[in-house]
Amino acid sequence: MRTLAFVFIILSFLASSVSAALYYWIDEKGVIHITDVREKIPPGYRDKAKVMESGEEKPGEPGVEPPVTQPKEKEEVYGDHPLSWWLSNLRRKEKEIENGDKELEEKSRYIEVFEKGRRIGQIYTDEEAAAYIKYKADIPDIGKRIKNLKEELADLRRKATYYGVPKEIRGE
Repeated sequence: MRTLAFVFIILSFLASSVSAALYYWIDEKGVIHITDVREKIPPGYRDKAKVMESGEEKPGEPGVEPPVTQPKEKEEVYGDHPLSWWLSNLRRKEKEIENGDKELEEKSRYIEVFEKGRRIGQIYTDEEAAAYIKYKADIPDIGKRIKNLKEELADLRRKATYYGVPKEIRGE
């Protein structure tokens, strides 16, 4: 009886491990989208969507096409790195530059407002004055960091171009 129960439990686990297909596509901004429902793929991307994993269609889901069974493709390699590495590193650098630009703008605006207020006799707290002094000292460092990030991004894009990474991934 124990053996029969054990076999039943094992079969239950095996039956529940069947997974549905996952579809993925890259939009015009280079963002990777993943869904398990083919109908959620925007019409313009359905032909370009690829199947990440395949499994059997769940019974009782009318109107759902069975997933296309394809052998898992190895990701394209450009230079020594797969396409996903190029995409994530390029987007990460772009995001770091964007964040640095925002930080620079916010701190510069604070300094500008602080100095304008001081000219018209505004009284500031010790914390506001300390923030002003800190921000004034931070501005050159932020500028240098942004400049370095832009150089790193340009270098990464040059390498990506050399290795033949598609333009839409390079952000050009």
